[in-house]
Amino acid sequence: MEKQQPFSLKQISSEDWENTPQDVKSLVESLLASAALSESQSRLIQFLDATPIAIAVHDSTGQVVYINHLARALLGIDRPLKLSPDQLSEVFQVYREGTHALYPLEALPSNRSLAGETIWVDDLEIHRGDRVIPLEVWTTPIFSDRGEVTYAIVAFQDISDRKRQHLEQQMVENTLVKSERRYRQVIQVQTDLILRSLPDTTITFANDSLCLALGQSLENVIGWRWSTFVPPEDLDELYRKIAALTPENPIFENINQDYRSHNQIGWTQWINLGIFDEHGQLTEIQSVGRDITALQEQIQREQALNRVFQSIRNSLDLDTIFATATAETAKLLKTLDCFVVQYLPEQGIWKHIAEFRHNPDAPTVIGFEIPDVGNPFAAQLKQLQIVRVENTTNLDNQINYEVAQIISGAWLLIPLVIEDTLWGSFTIIAPQQPFTWSDNQIKLAQSVADQLEIAIHQANLYQKIQLELTERRRVEMALRESEARFQNMAANVPGAIFRYLIRPDGSDSVVYMSQGCYRLWEVEAQDVVTDATILWQMIHSEDVAGMQASVMESAQTLQPWY
Repeated sequence: MEKQQPFSLKQISSEDWENTPQDVKSLVESLLASAALSESQSRLIQFLDATPIAIAVHDSTGQVVYINHLARALLGIDRPLKLSPDQLSEVFQVYREGTHALYPLEALPSNRSLAGETIWVDDLEIHRGDRVIPLEVWTTPIFSDRGEVTYAIVAFQDISDRKRQHLEQQMVENTLVKSERRYRQVIQVQTDLILRSLPDTTITFANDSLCLALGQSLENVIGWRWSTFVPPEDLDELYRKIAALTPENPIFENINQDYRSHNQIGWTQWINLGIFDEHGQLTEIQSVGRDITALQEQIQREQALNRVFQSIRNSLDLDTIFATATAETAKLLKTLDCFVVQYLPEQGIWKHIAEFRHNPDAPTVIGFEIPDVGNPFAAQLKQLQIVRVENTTNLDNQINYEVAQIISGAWLLIPLVIEDTLWGSFTIIAPQQPFTWSDNQIKLAQSVADQLEIAIHQANLYQKIQLELTERRRVEMALRESEARFQNMAANVPGAIFRYLIRPDGSDSVVYMSQGCYRLWEVEAQDVVTDATILWQMIHSEDVAGMQASVMESAQTLQPWY
């Protein structure tokens, strides 16, 4: 059967149309308009049915007046149902996502659009048996010429794949977050210092240990250049090593000093790994550092003490020893100045006698005297206590307040004790304040002070021995002069002067004989000293017994013999 072509006014001649009665014209025009509308609606329905998205149309009462095939498939129906708006959620099993509660009627997108709203939601679910179908819904109101809502168009689609992908992505992200959290926890609990930085040393990551060492919060550290907490003298070598990094040689090691919290200086051993992009350009540096401050300080302390020990062994001059001790200790402590102060109780003062100051323009305080009486720090030193002052700007003692105007900074005073007697103090000054004295600094100062005590004691003994030697040489010289005078006198006396010795066993000897012996007996004086019998042989045999008896009588009575 052939398809009829639609009727058109163009098929009527103008003459016939002019002769057509008015009421017939009106009827024909009305029929043609209805036919045109019907044809337009038919084409619209064909278009909506072909649309790859579910569509439903509600009239102003909420009734579903149209639903395309995709919508019917999703809702599980084969034709529009005559339902009131309050039945929609229950009949179609529309639930709020992730719950077992029916979607509230007042919140349904179609009902909201009938109230004039344009809505988009993705929190609806349709429950069909054991299936749960998540939906994304758009609704739009259609207004009449008078501004009244006549229809609500509802478009919706199954977003199960999107939800699944989102869930999978969320699971992946959660896994990554957990992995990153575990990684960060592992990094954060490390006692090693860990950071990442750009080639210009700008920090992009830092762990808690690094922040704690620097005495800064993570917010302050990120974006900070680590070159700012490395002493300038160490930077050139570091920059050279960074510039030498390549994809083939991406690692370098270094040991350098770094500024820490509380104005302290530490030592860190770093292993640095360069990270490169696909073009071989250095993009970041990952660094792991180990704090070796204690080890380095121990090495330097031993080296400094060895130099002090060597100075003591090589010299007994206190000025030389004090100069070496203050210089070596100050160099080891970097920014700290060192002094030796002697306590002079008879004068009631503490007198500066040696110093080393890092600032060559600083005025010397050698000879500077500090009162003893009324000085609480002096009292502590007399109790052999170490004095630690972290800030001298707020001292309440007038004596030390005035001293701080001349020698400002934080003070560390170590008592020097020689043979249980306070000799003075080994003093260290930190120009910056407030300053917290570390146990290592105190230990080093005490070690130097111990060696100074030994040096002072040895120097005192040396001086005492020197005085004794000087006195002995003076006595010996006096004896030699006296001997010379005696010899001169004996040489000019007529006759001979000698000293004769009789021992308890009866043996005898001549321990001295003057040169007059030769003039008298023509016998050398030395020969008589060597053999005393020479004298007895020169006596007449008849006189020997009498001579011996008289000598023995003199020895027994201690009377002069002649």
